[in-house]
Amino acid sequence: MSEFVSRLLGEIKQVLPMVESIYKDLHQNPELALQEVCTAGIVAQKCAKLITK
Repeated sequence: MSEFVSRLLGEIKQVLPMVESIYKDLHQNPELALQEVCTAGIVAQKCAKLITK
């Protein structure tokens, strides 16, 4: 396995729990199409956290 693939898998393993929790939260609290206020807020918050790391 190449170094790139190894590093990529490591990064995926780090963020997978967060992605799974977001997925579960969004699907447990669905919003109507084009009215995704909470969904947009969650995504914006998580993206801002990732950018500032």
